[in-house]
Amino acid sequence: MISLMGLKEKFPENKSRLLISCPKDPKKDGGLFVLDFDLNNISRIFTGDCRGIAPNKDGFFVGTNSHGVLQLDKELNIMKQHNVPQLDIHGLRMDEDGLLYIVETKHNSIGIYQTNPFKRIDELKISNSETDEHHINDIWIEDGKIYVSMFSFKGGWKQIDGNYDGVIARYNLEDKEMEGILLNDLQLPHSVMKINNELFVCESLNMNLMRENKIVAQFNGFTRGLAYDSLHLYIGQSEMRHLNRILSKNTNVSQDCGIYVFNIETKTNRFIHIPANQIYEIYNLSQETKQYPSSINLGDPGADTFLLFNEWHEHEQTHRWTKTNQTTIILETDNMVNTLIIDAFSGYPYELNLSLFFNGKQILITTFKGNESKYFEIPLDNFKGKAEITLKTNLLWSPSESLGTNDDRFLGIAIRKIAFS
Repeated sequence: MISLMGLKEKFPENKSRLLISCPKDPKKDGGLFVLDFDLNNISRIFTGDCRGIAPNKDGFFVGTNSHGVLQLDKELNIMKQHNVPQLDIHGLRMDEDGLLYIVETKHNSIGIYQTNPFKRIDELKISNSETDEHHINDIWIEDGKIYVSMFSFKGGWKQIDGNYDGVIARYNLEDKEMEGILLNDLQLPHSVMKINNELFVCESLNMNLMRENKIVAQFNGFTRGLAYDSLHLYIGQSEMRHLNRILSKNTNVSQDCGIYVFNIETKTNRFIHIPANQIYEIYNLSQETKQYPSSINLGDPGADTFLLFNEWHEHEQTHRWTKTNQTTIILETDNMVNTLIIDAFSGYPYELNLSLFFNGKQILITTFKGNESKYFEIPLDNFKGKAEITLKTNLLWSPSESLGTNDDRFLGIAIRKIAFS
């Protein structure tokens, strides 16, 4: 265990715990590390050549190229070690049916495994070659689709002299057919992930983080590994192994290994050094144990803890504006409740429609006319537990365009309070 001097001073409100996988390289061992902001330390819990991390209801699967596939419980104890062929394992993900998808980079395939008993039962083949042509690495699974990052779509990535033709491709899990290319001309992409229905990816060789086709943040090292909480993005940086390709375009490349803690609102970051040379994946353990409130006042700065960073604008005195057409808040109650309270208003001078969903079921649709406030008491049927409350507006509007002010933000609806009662 290594104490990280000054971590609590830099991040006094951060209680996150990050699970970090690190590949082995010729100069330094890899392994699994836990970075604990609250305890001000980082500890190595396993030594090996570690890659993808796949959470599941009982814990985690971790892919390695030294010890097969590790099965961990929720306390991060290694419960089982599953032997797999040497196929240059990279990313891992579970689907909704409990099947484990493992990127087998060496054979341009994604192996599909049942986990009890552990057995390879199928595959998604990117190409028929038995040598690494595309260098597929990371995957994301959502709504019956699998998103795949790869260095080269046409293949032969090791022979490419010049820019790579890296892509994020989407495949249908049912028929295993490619549906399309979502992003192209990427330079060594990794860490594909969807956050609030937006696609994020680390464009590693260009040392940035992208959201859809725009750069969210530019760094100065090899970016790989991505996680988030309500306030920050966590981006991994590894020692650059492609200096001959990047120094012609950049005159200063960082060779430090660590994690950027990036505030997407202020566009500032702090860097935490990790005792390794490479980072592969970052997983936020705190989201597994997070307790949600039964009531949120959106004008309270403390509400940031329970909101997704890219869905809301900064709090104002009594309220907060949504930033996107679709916004989700999670409330949780240990007691039976019968009412959901929503206190909202619109500043849009014309009609604006709001739809409200409770755990995926629509429970309200209403129209705001002009600068109108509305207070809703929506009946529930003896609810207890955790609920996803989704707000959808039919448009975003700008005060500068609609009201002639200097406020050029794009706004949805303003929320004062959401609460169980």
